[in-house]
Amino acid sequence: MRSKRRIKSGVFKSALILLMVSLLSPLPFAYATDAQDQSDPIEKAIYLQHHGDRAGALVLYEKVLQADPNNSVALIDRAVLHFSSGDRQKAYADINRALKVNMIDYNALRTRADFKVDSSNLKGAMADYNEAIKWNKKDAAAYTNRGILYEKLGDTK
Repeated sequence: MRSKRRIKSGVFKSALILLMVSLLSPLPFAYATDAQDQSDPIEKAIYLQHHGDRAGALVLYEKVLQADPNNSVALIDRAVLHFSSGDRQKAYADINRALKVNMIDYNALRTRADFKVDSSNLKGAMADYNEAIKWNKKDAAAYTNRGILYEKLGDTK
């Protein structure tokens, strides 16, 4: 009985880790399918980012933020781009700026929690996942990632 539980837990853990990694991918909000059809600069930036043109995406995020410095979607997406490029300082600066614009932005809270998990700040990540869930009870990604974190912390109740 115990070995079956361990196998199930291991399979479950692997599946959840894969899901969490996919949530940290450079495409957090939308799947822009055709850059020609994207008149919104954020949609186009997401398309470019998804297709490997990080520099082009960054230019578009900068353009959006020059016009609207408090655009939380652009800040969060640019934070993900910076984080996936290895520039954690800029990533945290953008995500924290998005939270200054709207301290209950559950997308920003969840994204910052994902960053903290990757940075081994597990207690900080748990606090951010809990806060994201507090503001959006239907945030499946926050629940899933929090579950992964509970598993990682050894709390399997």
